[in-house]
Amino acid sequence: MDQLVDRAKAQGALRPDMQPWDLPMVQLMVAPSPTTPGTPDLWRRYLRLLLDGLRARPDVEPLPDIRLGGPG
Repeated sequence: MDQLVDRAKAQGALRPDMQPWDLPMVQLMVAPSPTTPGTPDLWRRYLRLLLDGLRARPDVEPLPDIRLGGPG
C-alpha cells in the first residue's frame, strides 16, 4: 500500500498529505453505505465523493497532522 500511495503522490494524482493508513478508513466509510431497493448503487456516489477528496489539487487545505498511536 505504501508503494501505491507513494507512486500516486509522485505522479501528482494524490494529495501529498494522504497516508497509506488513510485507505482502510476510506473503505470503512464506503462499506456501510445505505442502499434501498430503488438505489442499489448508492455506494458509488459516496465512493466518488471520497475519491474526489483524495485527489491532489492546489486549492485544498492541508489535512490535520495526526500521528497514529501518539497523542491526539
